[in-house]
Amino acid sequence: MANNKHLTLSDRIIIEKGLNNNSSRKSIADTWYYVKKMDKLNREFVHLVNLVP
Repeated sequence: MANNKHLTLSDRIIIEKGLNNNSSRKSIADTWYYVKKMDKLNREFVHLVNLVP
């Protein structure tokens, strides 16, 4: 199982956009966390939709 120690390209893009906008570290972290959670929810939603006949 992966330890998720490395950042993906999308993670790096989120951080870069935050840095370019002079966002605080907390703001960047909050945005990154929100995007990660939404991505996980979307994947679960797609999985559940595919289970319904």
